[in-house]
Amino acid sequence: MRKLFLGISGAFGAVPGFAIMWKGIWTPPDYGFLFGGAIEAFGSLALILLWMNRVKVKAVKPGKIVKSAIILGVASFIVLIVYLALFNLCVISHPTHHTVFFPLWTSGELGSLVTKAGGRWNALDRYGYFGVYSAVQNMPFYALPVTSAILLFFYQSIFTTLTIAFGLVGYHKGKNIEVETKA
Repeated sequence: MRKLFLGISGAFGAVPGFAIMWKGIWTPPDYGFLFGGAIEAFGSLALILLWMNRVKVKAVKPGKIVKSAIILGVASFIVLIVYLALFNLCVISHPTHHTVFFPLWTSGELGSLVTKAGGRWNALDRYGYFGVYSAVQNMPFYALPVTSAILLFFYQSIFTTLTIAFGLVGYHKGKNIEVETKA
């Protein structure tokens, strides 16, 4: 059973990153390698830190491990919801005008286009890909990097929290993982 949890932990630390680099799943356009690489790096770091602390992890009571794994699982789900909300705000797809990666905030020319059109999708529909893309490029230089960093933080947190949750259970599995009940 221990090998199963360690295997699942390793899978959450490695497989999603490679798949994301390959396909760019749920990443802003042209950011698949950055997001996939970050998941690989943080997943590997989490596994190494767990391995370095495996003796301490085995010393923790099973109930605390279970509670920690549940908290990390719930945190992963909450982070997923936040990421999806941010992603849907920033990455706007149109059937004929392709996909545009908007900053979290709009100002200047882009802000005017979005306001006049009545929203980000409407701006893409009205002004087309090149009109909106040009306005995004005229935003301050830090707009897209800050947006990317925020999205990347939440995106990698989805996978890293699950890697840690499964890793805790896997490294602790030398003992029974059952919640102790007092009779």
